[in-house]
Parts: sequence; C-alpha cells; structure tokens
Amino acid sequence: MIKVFDSTTERADLLFTAVTASELTSSRAIANLIREPRSEMAAHRATGTVVLTKW
Repeated sequence: MIKVFDSTTERADLLFTAVTASELTSSRAIANLIREPRSEMAAHRATGTVVLTKW
C-alpha cells in the first residue's frame, strides 16, 4: 500500500492499495510506480477528485 498525504493536515490525498512489492522487480517498474501517481495527483489537483485504477 502506498499512501500520499499532506503532512500538515495528515489528510490522505491518494491511497494506492493494489501495489505489491513483488511487482517491483526492475528500475523500470519502480519508475512506472512513481510516474503513475504523479499523473493521478495532477488530475486530483486539477479537479479535486480522482479515480484510481490498477495500472
């Protein structure tokens, strides 16, 4: 599970529950793990809501 939160309010901005360590077998997999939440966070900031799917 990956949780992205605002440290001042402790409010969770994003919560990814479909991530397992066994999927992180290469630097590319880790880069993709970082890239996807970035785009989701940008969408969240733009609209105030976000729908997360397993990538």
